[in-house]
Amino acid sequence: MKKIVNLLLVLFPIVAISQTVTQNYIKTATYKIPSQTRITAPSISQAATNVTYFDGLGRPVQQIASQASASGKDIVTPTEYDAFGRQVKEYLPYASTQNTANYIDPATLVPDLIAQYKTNYGTINANPFSEKQLESSPLNRVLKQAAPGNDWALAGSHTIKIDYQPNQSSDNVKLFTAAATWSASLGLYDIALGNATGTTFYSASQLYKTVTYDENTAAAPLETAGSTVEFKNKKGQVVLKRTYDAGINHDTYYVYDIYGNLTYVIPPKADSAITQAVLDNLCYQYKYDYRNRLVEKKLPGKQWEFIVYDKLDRVVATGPANSPFSDLSTIGWIITKYDILNRPVYTGWMTSTPATSAGRKTLQDAQNAPALTVINESKQSSGTIDGIAAYYTNAVAPVTFKLLTVNYYDNYTFPSSPVITIPTSVEGQTALTAAQVKGLTTASWTRVLTSSTAILGETNAIFYDAKARPIRNYLQNYLGGYTYTDSKLDPFSGQLQYSIAKHKRVSTDPELTTKEVFTYSPQDLLLTQTHQINGGTIELIASNTYDELGQLVSKKVGNTTALPTQNINYSYNIRGWLTGINNTAALQVGTDPKDLFAFKINYNTTTSGISGVNALYNGNIAETQWATNSDNGVLRTYGYKYDNLNRLKAGIYKKGTVLDMYNESLTYDKNGNIMGLTRNGNSETALQQIDNLVYSYGPANSINQLTKVVDNATTYKAGGFVDSAANTVDDYS
Repeated sequence: MKKIVNLLLVLFPIVAISQTVTQNYIKTATYKIPSQTRITAPSISQAATNVTYFDGLGRPVQQIASQASASGKDIVTPTEYDAFGRQVKEYLPYASTQNTANYIDPATLVPDLIAQYKTNYGTINANPFSEKQLESSPLNRVLKQAAPGNDWALAGSHTIKIDYQPNQSSDNVKLFTAAATWSASLGLYDIALGNATGTTFYSASQLYKTVTYDENTAAAPLETAGSTVEFKNKKGQVVLKRTYDAGINHDTYYVYDIYGNLTYVIPPKADSAITQAVLDNLCYQYKYDYRNRLVEKKLPGKQWEFIVYDKLDRVVATGPANSPFSDLSTIGWIITKYDILNRPVYTGWMTSTPATSAGRKTLQDAQNAPALTVINESKQSSGTIDGIAAYYTNAVAPVTFKLLTVNYYDNYTFPSSPVITIPTSVEGQTALTAAQVKGLTTASWTRVLTSSTAILGETNAIFYDAKARPIRNYLQNYLGGYTYTDSKLDPFSGQLQYSIAKHKRVSTDPELTTKEVFTYSPQDLLLTQTHQINGGTIELIASNTYDELGQLVSKKVGNTTALPTQNINYSYNIRGWLTGINNTAALQVGTDPKDLFAFKINYNTTTSGISGVNALYNGNIAETQWATNSDNGVLRTYGYKYDNLNRLKAGIYKKGTVLDMYNESLTYDKNGNIMGLTRNGNSETALQQIDNLVYSYGPANSINQLTKVVDNATTYKAGGFVDSAANTVDDYS
């Protein structure tokens, strides 16, 4: 009879661990400790257990992380569906009162969740969930998206609002085209922009138009007030992204060739006729080969860049590349070579072929040659490349170059001087031997960039435990010294328990040893980190405390946990945004050491009374306030203003009732380049403008590169930006 019972338990083990007899569920356990026998009900220290409960239609209705809260309670996330089976509410997780991962009655679950968030974030936060309003159609498109918190509730105006339309003729969407013409001499499709004058437009109902309004906009906003408009063609390709500032279009166009490749990106600043100069200075240009591989690209204001591929579509050369050496000014290529497993084995700098479009064609033709059969390099036990011991073949063209980096895999056969010894164990952990590291990265060599004839370099070796986890990282520097870090891992979970680093700059220096020790909660949250130098006093780096959902709420730093130098406290709003570091109103809290600094961040509230500074709901910071122990906790504030593109326009300073002493304001062009910056400073009692800067970007501000800055401040300009003696010439080139 006993054998029959045991057999039943083997065949039907779920009976022994059943969470409920009424709900379908899937239970997963990720074990943290080894055990030769089955653990029926593991604790959080033994395993991370998660249970997902399903309704009769197979839909998840509750997700429970067993004992995952800071106090060991279950963290529960409910899921609800509307009458059409759509998930329109997504609840935040909460810490329940149980720790058994049992199914919770929905009649009590949601009220308990709401009550907990009211307690933690105030009674105004009665909706701890995000919510969607969906279109009444089979498309189920989102019309509104509300975030958690009453200020972002679906019934209010501070939601993300989405409108779907066809384009209208009045949208004036330019119909750019890209002609792709095969160039046999260059081995690519050459491109030409069609409708460069911007006088041809899409006719009505030829594009899908999606208007998205952020959470700062009104309940019924105008398109020109804080929206992002996206136009897509019938292939689903985005052809235009439009934003507005002060009612003015800021348009970014995307142009595709007939093969669907993105060929041009035309930014907002290029809003007139597109000449070749405009293309080169402001636009993004891309060219492709017959396999639709990107082979040439030009970013605004840069030279054309070239890419060469081998027969396996691996990038083997990119250029132009400036010389990495102090004694050479030649322009060349960065080359990469691979082994048979597609792993990069070494890189180099090569100058034998011009870094031009024609040069790219030459290199690409060599890679495409039918006679080319060797496309991989092989490991060997000796050999040099560029006069440097590398232990690899050099069979794939090009073979003449300056070696820059080398990677080693699969064994510990690599050059080093002195020889790096393979450890048998590291901090009591058995290390893999040279025959056991197949498939792992074992070492690398990096050239020290001085002169082209010097062959100095640094070698970095990695050693692993029996589970192929790195336990020693050994760096041998070019001065003959070393730095290596040994890591002691939990033998089962791999969690870092402590690390020991040893360092010598040169071989004759005394060895410096540092030790970092880490402890964790049963939920695998970092509790403490300590630091020790040469066996001396153990110094506390951090002693962390978390709330029930795992957010960091306090950190003790310095000295010891019992008597820390500082205890730093953190606060958040219902959306998880950081709202405070310590308390600006009280630097001394209880028996804690007096805070050196406190900082407050306001998003959807304002408390300073600064005119024109408004509550913001899209994540932009409305105000920051701070106080320091050095001046007895005097409160200082910055209030911020933004444009409709979320660019910072002004920072307004306040101390007590005094305003403007450290104000800053900015203006921008359509590409977001700063055009003007004014700044007050030097005094908290007398208004002094120290900067009135005007930025120039080439002739008529036609490029993106900064060329000149002029400071038009007068009396107090010496306290700010240092202007050049003559404003008639460019400052930068």
